[in-house]
Amino acid sequence: MKSQLNCSCPDVSASKFLLEGVSRKLRNSAPTIAAVLLLLSLLVTVPLRANNQEKPTYRPTGEEASLVGVITFAGVPPERRRFDMSADPVCETVNPEAATEDVMVTDGKLANVFVANR
Repeated sequence: MKSQLNCSCPDVSASKFLLEGVSRKLRNSAPTIAAVLLLLSLLVTVPLRANNQEKPTYRPTGEEASLVGVITFAGVPPERRRFDMSADPVCETVNPEAATEDVMVTDGKLANVFVANR
């Protein structure tokens, strides 16, 4: 009795098509690979440059000062401007009187103040 082997080999044209597709994808991804390599090289060199600071790192001495006080507002505070919420009707109905908080004055005291000391 003879046994017969069934061998299914892939079509040569299909293999060629597959290899051409992989080759095309690699060719098209060259700019992406170059960009990733550039970013990686920057990530490696930036921390090295950051360690070469000429200015010493601040260390508290216990003689630091604190600035404490109240900032007052003289005059009439400006009117709060209304937000335009017409792009979202739900927001507009929930809060129809929404206004900016650029200058917040309560009882002559100014809120949310940043003081810089030079």
